[in-house]
Amino acid sequence: MDISLKKMLFKKNKKELSLTLQIQFLKRLHQLLDNGYPLIHSLRLIQLEKKFKVVSSTLEELLINGTTLGSAFKKLHFHTLISSFLTTVETTGYLKNNLLTCIRIGEQQLTYTQKIKRVIRYPIILLVFFIILFSLINYFVLPSFESMITSDDSAFSMYIVMNIIKSIGLILATIISILYFLYLFKNRINQTFTIEQRINHLKKIPLINYLMTLHTTFLFSTQLSTLLKSGLTLKNTLAHLAKQSQMPIISHYSKLLIQDYRKGGDAVHLLHHFPLIDQQLALLFQNQTNMKDLAKDLAVYNQILFDEFEHSIMKIIQMIQPIFFSLLAIFIILMYISILWPMFDLINHL
Repeated sequence: MDISLKKMLFKKNKKELSLTLQIQFLKRLHQLLDNGYPLIHSLRLIQLEKKFKVVSSTLEELLINGTTLGSAFKKLHFHTLISSFLTTVETTGYLKNNLLTCIRIGEQQLTYTQKIKRVIRYPIILLVFFIILFSLINYFVLPSFESMITSDDSAFSMYIVMNIIKSIGLILATIISILYFLYLFKNRINQTFTIEQRINHLKKIPLINYLMTLHTTFLFSTQLSTLLKSGLTLKNTLAHLAKQSQMPIISHYSKLLIQDYRKGGDAVHLLHHFPLIDQQLALLFQNQTNMKDLAKDLAVYNQILFDEFEHSIMKIIQMIQPIFFSLLAIFIILMYISILWPMFDLINHL
């Protein structure tokens, strides 16, 4: 690799594309390939567009230097799912089909992200405002009210209210700190736990378990369908999936299935016992022995999983705003109680 390419690869912030631009890039590439242009020629044409010039030229240089397509997209910091799906191109040759799958998954994720941002934007602004207001009340207003309490009963009640508000503030601060810490060190945390430990942790959280089961099964099923359509045997397909590193859960399960095959098993009984894998996938293997027919069945099953996952995410998004507003309402009521309590006490003793 020459010096110019190394410089381009290390300038991450300048060349890394947002998910929106990644999808646009894939659409351009698919459109040109669909019109009969070779891959390298397509990348040179895309370089005419300024926003894709650096990425397209770097990708072209990587491919000319012998880098595989999936690895090239990974080096260019494309989304993990995009680079993982494109690793199958070297085996299947179905570049256009894989690009369409990547575009579809990318658009789905982009839609979810945008909707979640729209839903939580206003509640988060309100939450920040009330946290600031809470801090002012807690450290400046409430202490001055303590001297105004005249009866022991009122003092005790005021003490309880103040401690409730302080506890809520502490809980909020703790939750925000933990979430920020997990986000900041997520890669290091993932490296700390083995894949088995991660799977066990994920399956213990009900909602996460359900969503991860749909997501993992969809990815596994889609990869299987694509590779089986290319004419590979199931053993070779699993061997290919076991080598990829972008989807560690699928790689782990593929290795276990290969080990079972070597011992003379049929893999179906193992699929039934895999956490984060839908039981319907095992039934498809059990009911279908012809690999071409199995690939078709998996393609239909993929669409069902895709729709179910989309429906589940949309339901969760719709629940976020009411939950936020309910918590804010409780928070506001407690703040009003803490302010009005000493005033009522003064009125009663006038």
